[in-house]
Amino acid sequence: MRRDTADARVRAYRELLATITPAQAGEMYELLTTDLYTAALKPGDTALDGGANVGRHAIPMAQAVGPAGRVHAFEPSPAVLHILKNRLEQAEVAARVTVHEVALGAVDGTAMFSVFHGATGMSGLQRRDMDEALKAKVEIEDITVPIRPLDHIFPDTTAVRFIKLDLEGGEYHAMLGGRALIRRQRPLMVFENGRGHSAKDYNYTQEEFFDLFRALGYDLFDALGFPFTPGQWSMGSVPWQYIAIPEEAAAERAEVFGVIAARLRANGLRATDE
Repeated sequence: MRRDTADARVRAYRELLATITPAQAGEMYELLTTDLYTAALKPGDTALDGGANVGRHAIPMAQAVGPAGRVHAFEPSPAVLHILKNRLEQAEVAARVTVHEVALGAVDGTAMFSVFHGATGMSGLQRRDMDEALKAKVEIEDITVPIRPLDHIFPDTTAVRFIKLDLEGGEYHAMLGGRALIRRQRPLMVFENGRGHSAKDYNYTQEEFFDLFRALGYDLFDALGFPFTPGQWSMGSVPWQYIAIPEEAAAERAEVFGVIAARLRANGLRATDE
């Protein structure tokens, strides 16, 4: 774990901004996600991909778990479902991936889902703010989709090793709906989150967010390896990719920090605070 001091954080976040663009940072976080599940998953494991989109992560997850494993990919948008399924077939992993055509949430039901044609990765249960340039490139279609909690999909002893969530702000409610699963299986979790913006859009508070992880017995870290605590909720330049590790998983924590350090070095960033 990196030294959690104000100076260390400021240096690291400034270096991030000075070294790579926001788009490059986003790609680094995607690569870090891949690095983490590649290290964590073994043949025969089960992984969940919430917000599978066109399969960027579902496919390598399926390759990592092998024919004896299982990936559950969650994607409610018809705009990308056919692409996802075709890519799974082309990669010859469709037999080990279950595609759930639902949105993840805290309770069963239905809801309006905004499909961003031209920027499908921004589709979600709440409309995100866009700048004028992006507005000119996309067409938004509102559709009704089913919502399912993870605990209702996996009510038994299904052994889940890894959970990835990229739900354009809906990650908190997805984890809220999977509390029993998370308590039972203790998976490593990697997720995106817009902090205050996501909380406002999805109607939850900072306190509720951190209380969930305390109740589950998980420690939170950002993509640079710093602990993510309430003090960073409103701090500028904080990465939007987070890692949740069971409090008791010391060996897994060490492995995660090693993976983060390797990814930072690969992107020309310092991996320590020295």
